[in-house]
Amino acid sequence: MNPQTTTDKDSLSTRAAGDIARCPKDEFRPEPIPILPQGLADKRNDVRNLAAGAGIALSGRAIGRGTRLATDVGLAHTLGPASFGLYAIGWTITRLATLVSPMGLDAGVIRFGSESWRVDSARVKSTVRQSLLYSSLSGLWWGGVFYALAPWLGARVFP
Repeated sequence: MNPQTTTDKDSLSTRAAGDIARCPKDEFRPEPIPILPQGLADKRNDVRNLAAGAGIALSGRAIGRGTRLATDVGLAHTLGPASFGLYAIGWTITRLATLVSPMGLDAGVIRFGSESWRVDSARVKSTVRQSLLYSSLSGLWWGGVFYALAPWLGARVFP
C-alpha cells in the first residue's frame, strides 16, 4: 500500500514515516487545536453543571430511599405486623395528602409571580399572600374535617 505524497501545504494527507524525513519542514505543521466559540463553550459548561447536579440529585434520592427502606424494616421488626400496618396506612395517607394539599398554588405563585417579578413587586407580594391565605384556610378546613371524622374513622375504618 503506497501512501499519498503531496507538496500542497494546505493538504494533510497520510504519509509514511520515511516520507516525513524527505518533506520540507514547513509542509508538516501540526493541526491547530480548534478553539470553541464562547457560546458553545458556555453550553458545554452548562451541560457539565447540569450533569453534575443530576448526579448529586440521583445520589441523594438513592440514599434517601435506602434510608427509608432501612427505617421501615427496623420499624416493622420493632412494632410488629399490626402496629406497623397502622403506621403504614397513616404514612400513606400523609403522603397522599402532601400531593393534593398544595392545590396548584405553588405552580400559580411561580407562574404569576414570575410575570411581574422585577416589574411590580406589590403584585408579587399579593400573589404570595393570597397563596398563603388559601393554603392556610384549606389546611384548617381539612384538619377540621379529619378531626370531626376521627372517631368514626377509628371505629369503622380502622377497628
